[in-house]
Order: sequence, then structure tokens, then C-alpha cells
Amino acid sequence: MNSTWAHLGLRASILPQLVVQPPPAVLPKIYIYGYLNRIQSSRRLEREAERNVELMWLTGRLAPDFKTIADFRNDNGKAIRSVCRQSVVLCRNLNLFSQSIIAIDGSKFKPVKIATATSLRAR
Repeated sequence: MNSTWAHLGLRASILPQLVVQPPPAVLPKIYIYGYLNRIQSSRRLEREAERNVELMWLTGRLAPDFKTIADFRNDNGKAIRSVCRQSVVLCRNLNLFSQSIIAIDGSKFKPVKIATATSLRAR
């Protein structure tokens, strides 16, 4: 296992010898690529690994199947969260985040019908 990922607690699932398993360093790259590009489905990540040039470059043209990607995600949930936390700490230490406050409102309201607007269209 690649020592870079081993100290973070990431481990590859053990598969039968008949199945060619990608090196453990490939799966975090695919997962992070999916996170950055808002791709959550392991089947969609599998397709992206086969067709997307950026991901081919990241993985060295290795395209693990969806089950391998899904198993990695399930087996390494705590380690993935730890990597995300460490990346946020790194960004804070490098002053990549500003201290401003951003509020996002997800409220949804039904529109109010205006009687005059509908009566004008009827004429």
C-alpha cells in the first residue's frame, strides 16, 4: 500500500486474485475528482474514468469498476472525512479562506398571483 495514503487510514478492499485491483492511491483520486465535479454515483465515476481525459491522467488510465469504487467509499468513510478535514486545515493555514461570512438561503416560496397581471392576459 502506498505509504502516503496508509498513514491517513485508507485501505483497499481485498478482492480475489482473479480480479485486477487498482493500486490504493488510485481510488482516493477518483473519489476526490467526483467530489470536486459533483459526481456521487460510483457507476458514473466508472464511466468518467473510462472517457474523461483528466481522470485518465490522474489514474494512469486505470478504470476500476463501480463495485470497487463503492466498496472503497463504504470501507473508508472515516478516513475520507479525515482527509477532508485535513485539507480544510491546510487551506486555513495557507490563508486561502477569507474571514467573511457567507449565508446561503434555500427557502422556496410559491409565487403570489397578481389579479391585474392575469386579467391583462385574458383580454
